[in-house]
Amino acid sequence: MKKGLLYGCLSLAGLALLVVAVLLYFALNAEPLPTTAEALATLPDTERSALTQICQLAKVEPTSLRHIASYEGDIFDHELNHRSLVVRDGHLVALCLRSATFSAVPQFSGLSALEALDLRSSGLTQWPDLSGLAALKQIDLSRQPLPTPEAKHLPPSVTRFNLSETHVADTAPLATLTHLHTLDLSSTPVTTFAPLIVLKLESLRLTRSQVSTLPDQLPSAGNWEVDLDETPVLNPPGYSKTWPFDGWITTTTNDGDNVSGTISEAKVDITGTAAPTAKPRAVKLPRCTDPKAKPITLQATCTEGKARLWLEEPFGYFSSPWFTQSKVKGFGTFRKRGYLSTTLSPGQSASLQGSLFLTTHDRLYEMPPGQRNESLKPPDWCDYSFYLQPLEGSTVTGLRFQVTGPN
Repeated sequence: MKKGLLYGCLSLAGLALLVVAVLLYFALNAEPLPTTAEALATLPDTERSALTQICQLAKVEPTSLRHIASYEGDIFDHELNHRSLVVRDGHLVALCLRSATFSAVPQFSGLSALEALDLRSSGLTQWPDLSGLAALKQIDLSRQPLPTPEAKHLPPSVTRFNLSETHVADTAPLATLTHLHTLDLSSTPVTTFAPLIVLKLESLRLTRSQVSTLPDQLPSAGNWEVDLDETPVLNPPGYSKTWPFDGWITTTTNDGDNVSGTISEAKVDITGTAAPTAKPRAVKLPRCTDPKAKPITLQATCTEGKARLWLEEPFGYFSSPWFTQSKVKGFGTFRKRGYLSTTLSPGQSASLQGSLFLTTHDRLYEMPPGQRNESLKPPDWCDYSFYLQPLEGSTVTGLRFQVTGPN
């Protein structure tokens, strides 16, 4: 067995050396990439003239652009390639003029073979007409104050489109781009992407956008994955996806609390008062043996101090099928539940709907070791609570509350 493993390792090592040797052979025997001047000399007069006009508006000499072999992947992200072009078979197929300062809106109609265009951070406030560029597949117009485009200005064949950090607010014109599969609208004023449902998207980035509602329908085609991090739809008012306190807060019974009522699967009806507190704490409710309490409504008032009331996110809080079918990045079967809160001010009533925090203990292990017999086990008991968080260094006094449900 050891010999077989040794032979296997030697075979893999030999294969790796062979691959390296082949790559080295092609690298040593490949023709050198033409210089920018040499590449420009192969362009048709119409393309060379169009490029010259574009570069004049950008205050850039065409020969100063770096000629590179390909536009694939993130090659334009490399600082050396922020001003670059790709010439293939005598045609300009890619152009990158990042951070250019155009004196007027550039025209690209003469670049009929253009496949990739990168004008990131170029300060454009108006859309160039790209509708005549039938070969254009990859566009980056991000990080500039471009408004929502008119559909008639868009290239019909684009597959990858980056419009992040622009002023694009309406997605309807983009719904005409039937070949689109990757779209970035991060940090834009977009509030809905419902018009895009007709597309066969694979990736839709809406991070830090203003999306506040989800489409009623799921897309019928495409392997959609939507990134909605830091958007209102995933962060409604009073919601926190992370534990809101610094460290864990122990559930304790305060001698000054006065709580009465019952918790069951059928009904929750509790009233009480809580002792004055200046620190975050759990307000413990009556012990019960039923761990299936449904979402409840918490209502409270106080006479002094300012506080935040916390409940746990109830099951089904994010009920859209966009979440349950994991179309939204980060959502799925094992997503951790978040937390809900509302602010409580003196003399004002606060109301919050959610789930109570639950701590469950098995009483079998409270029994002496010699008596731990499953048949003698008393019922399990459950402690439910909500959390009270004083704000602005205040002491919360005169807290009265009522817990009712199920909703």
